[in-house]
Amino acid sequence: MVQFILIVFFPGPGELRIGHNFWLGNTSIVDSHGGTRIANNVGIGAHSQLWTHIIYGDVMCGNRFHSSRPLTIGDDVWLVGHCLVSPVKIGDRGMAMLGSVITRDMAVDHTYAGVPAEDITEKVGSQFKITSPEERAKYLQNRFVEFAQQFGIRHLNEYVKIMTIPGQMSSSLKDVTMFNVADRTYSKCGTQLEYKLMRFLLPKAKFIPIEQAK
Repeated sequence: MVQFILIVFFPGPGELRIGHNFWLGNTSIVDSHGGTRIANNVGIGAHSQLWTHIIYGDVMCGNRFHSSRPLTIGDDVWLVGHCLVSPVKIGDRGMAMLGSVITRDMAVDHTYAGVPAEDITEKVGSQFKITSPEERAKYLQNRFVEFAQQFGIRHLNEYVKIMTIPGQMSSSLKDVTMFNVADRTYSKCGTQLEYKLMRFLLPKAKFIPIEQAK
């Protein structure tokens, strides 16, 4: 029998903040000694290591490598796997390919690879090709149809609504979950149907509760 063991460390004493829809692969390490902030919809592939400090040598005897700095990771960042990350700033929607060693800040909407990681955006493109609210609404509606068919749910449209205007969310309807595809938020009502649907949508469609969105 093959047994998989998940080993994840979060050594402090710095602050660790993690947003919604976070995914962390097997045998990864997230260090928060210097302070680590991870925003929403971030994926960290298996066997990755995120570090904020270099502390071990004898300072009394003159060791110069004794420091810690914060690590900041923006929204929708994807570190594909086997990535080594120094205390840097990674911009929204940044992406690092398999085996990248990240020693410098990563720009918004840029893709990196290599040892040390270099910007390869001009060669492979950025992680996202941003879609319009109308395209998102169509995609989400199709996913709703798949969900209803798979679980035999009738009249799903009575319990979910799709909005396409940023900030549009108010509803007085009980047990109705509203999804705003423009700003990727949803009104959380806590029903079993909602929970099941949110699990079904991940990882292809990610939403943040409206009351916790930045």
